[in-house]
Amino acid sequence: MLLRVLKDIFSRAPAAALPGDEAACNRTMLALIDQGRDRDALAVYDAAVAAGIQPCERGFDAAYRRALVATGTAPYPLRRRARFHRLYRLLGEVLEREGELAECGCYRGLSSHLMLGRLKLAEAGFSGRGYCIFDSFEGLSEPGAEDYIAGDDARAQSLRRVCQRGWFAASLQDVRRGLAEFPDVDYRPGWIPQSFEGLPERRYRFVHLDLDLHDPTLAALDYFHPRLAPGGIVVCDDYDWPGERKAIEAFCARHGVAFETTPQGQAVLRRER
Repeated sequence: MLLRVLKDIFSRAPAAALPGDEAACNRTMLALIDQGRDRDALAVYDAAVAAGIQPCERGFDAAYRRALVATGTAPYPLRRRARFHRLYRLLGEVLEREGELAECGCYRGLSSHLMLGRLKLAEAGFSGRGYCIFDSFEGLSEPGAEDYIAGDDARAQSLRRVCQRGWFAASLQDVRRGLAEFPDVDYRPGWIPQSFEGLPERRYRFVHLDLDLHDPTLAALDYFHPRLAPGGIVVCDDYDWPGERKAIEAFCARHGVAFETTPQGQAVLRRER
């Protein structure tokens, strides 16, 4: 199927080598998007998934594709699916728990759409009530000294390229549009921790932190972890970012909190009681 789809796509474009593996599929999708051929890029993604590249459960595949389309997020790199699949499964652990949900750092809303869709699957008619998004909607804040990225390897160079003020910016209007299926989501624009000021006291069963940098990550952990409901979970998306890693380790050392890491680079904090 993958070969058939790719042949169809490339029959409408200048001659090019047909991709046969994950890396080649990623390059092909990027090239198609650069040409403004987003639908063809999505077709390559669909064919790659059908061919078993980065396999995940079928229910997740459907939810993730809906989130990609709704939020206008590019479908590459394929390896990203594994991280979102882990998030999806961790959320599944708290569906029967009491408490609200929050995401800090939503970018275009892909992870929020995925999580909201999972909640709707568990509760027909779910409209987003009890789900809160905290974001500057201006991208990253100014990195501090704790966010310094050392090294000259490819990963370090890639992180340095995006670790700067204003990166990962998406407007509140665009995020609302992508999450229009869930009109009761509570949006809290602003910088962390100022955006926590004046919030009503709540218990949270699940919190997703995708903040990348040291200071906002530490402030979010300081705010949310004490407010976790029994059995609640905090997932930090980017333990492989130096600043976020330092914040997680400092918070956990200070409070005697254990955390686990996932093969996809997340850190997971749980409150047992």
